This record gives sequence, structure tokens and C-alpha cells, in this order.
Amino acid sequence: EAVEAGAAYGMPVVGNGDVLTHYEANNFQELSGCSSVMIGRGALIKPWIFHECRHQSTLTPTAEERVGIYRNLVANMKDHFHDDERGKRSAFYFLPWHFSFFCRYRPLPYDNYGEMAQEHPLIQSTRKIDDELMDLEPLERLLRIENEEAH
Repeated sequence: EAVEAGAAYGMPVVGNGDVLTHYEANNFQELSGCSSVMIGRGALIKPWIFHECRHQSTLTPTAEERVGIYRNLVANMKDHFHDDERGKRSAFYFLPWHFSFFCRYRPLPYDNYGEMAQEHPLIQSTRKIDDELMDLEPLERLLRIENEEAH
């Protein structure tokens, strides 16, 4: 209904809701008919999701590469908020919140999860599809710890 109403007035309709992969964004647009998709938590979990959507591919960065992304975030916050006492307070206000999303990352290639994504949003099922922590490298285990004090 919203898409039809938007079309009648020449207004684009933006879809929103639990998008974590490029193929979920595609499914959302195909099923709803919306002109674009808003990505919120998915971008906090996977900042590279926009690259995936643009290139219609799944990136699976290593734990080391993800640490590099997090380091860039910290550097960008330092540039934005500055390095004085007030800036550090502001950055440290946001960092734990951002880091609480980073631990939710799981690789979700289409071949493994494309069908599941058509049934319900993957962002709601990442805990069900989680790997056994003991089978992961130490850095990967550390990055998946949900306790904010670990980060």
C-alpha cells in the first residue's frame, strides 16, 4: 500500500527493517516494491555492508581485517571529536555502544543463508547459526565476546 501511495504522488518509498546482507536488501526491494532500503543495525554490525550492496557480493573480512576497521573508527572519532578531554569523553561515550554491535558479526554467504533469509531476517537468527567458539581462532573468539568490558 505504501509503495502504491508513494507512486501516486511521485514519492519514493524507503524500506526499513533488519537488513544484514546485500541479498536481504535485494529481497526486501523485490518483495515490497520499495525504491530503496535503509540499513541501520546491519551497518553497525558490518560497516562494509554498503560495499556489498553496491557490488552485489559478500565480503568475509578476517578478524585482523575487522580489527583494522575498528581502529579506523577510533581514528575517525578522534578526528571528529578531537583529542582533548571533552573529545575523549564524547568518543568514549559512543565507542562501547559501537563495539557492542561488532561482536554480532558472522559471515553469512548467500549459498549458506540465502534461503533462510527469505523466511526471516538473518539479524534475528545470528545466535542460532553461531559457530562453536572453541573451533575459532583466539582473536575471533575475543571479537565475539558480548561483554562490553572485553572490548
